[in-house]
Amino acid sequence: MKQSKVKFVLLAVVCWSSLVKAQSESADPFDQDAADSETTDVSSQNGSNQPERTGRIIGGADADIVNYPYMASMLVHSQYDPFYFGGVVITPIHLLSAASSFYTMVVTSITVRVGSSFRTKGGQVFNYKSYEVHDQYNSTTLANDIAIVTIDGSFHGVPNVAPVQLQDHEYFISQGNPVNCVVLGWGDVKPGQLADRLQRSEYILLNHQQCEAKWGPRPTSVQCAQSVRGNACHFDDGGPLMCNNRMYGVLSYFYQLDCENTTTTKIHIFGKIAAPSIQAYLHRKLHHFDLDGRHGKRH
Repeated sequence: MKQSKVKFVLLAVVCWSSLVKAQSESADPFDQDAADSETTDVSSQNGSNQPERTGRIIGGADADIVNYPYMASMLVHSQYDPFYFGGVVITPIHLLSAASSFYTMVVTSITVRVGSSFRTKGGQVFNYKSYEVHDQYNSTTLANDIAIVTIDGSFHGVPNVAPVQLQDHEYFISQGNPVNCVVLGWGDVKPGQLADRLQRSEYILLNHQQCEAKWGPRPTSVQCAQSVRGNACHFDDGGPLMCNNRMYGVLSYFYQLDCENTTTTKIHIFGKIAAPSIQAYLHRKLHHFDLDGRHGKRH
């Protein structure tokens, strides 16, 4: 009798462990309930004061896709030579990027790689279905510098892929209360050499007056940030500006000037995700999806 009870208890424990493991492995980060049940702490990688191990973007640090599962590398073919820039997963079928990255291009194909720390290997590759730039994008002022890329397929079930959380309100920025952020990408690590592995650099946000002091009059949908450790460079455009675990900006194409000179800090321009004109556009175009960082489809 005692042996039977012991066997029953052991069998119950094994079954329970298998059930928990199966539920854990099948949890979909694009599902609202599954996302709410997960409490992964990535604050040290997404805009806090704790540095990651040294490496480079230009003078930045190596990064792991496990900490940034929303990052995507996009290879674009057009009338120009093929080139890479960044994308950010926001729904099971959409990515955010920079409108300025697509400026003047006639796109013939976009290959999207997700779920990998590496630009050209690993993870899973998707073809694009369509892309669209903000209908009020201005190539001169860089107002509303965002684009939405739609893939042919779905990110559901792909390992190391999850939607980014979007910042929906603007920060109050002051010298006594700096906002620490990171920028991610596979852009140049030295002249003419793209990063093989995902890179991160550290930034702080600047207020609008500081931004205009550097770049002249700018619309309020533009956000400037200053490099602190490492800096973004060519082909990092389209990548995210992450502040307090949320995407606050998307790196613009035109303003990575003198980025290979690491002796000076850089002030770069981003499309401000929290700007009302960008928020309204995203909610209008993606109204079937929740855009609060748990991007399951609404029913």
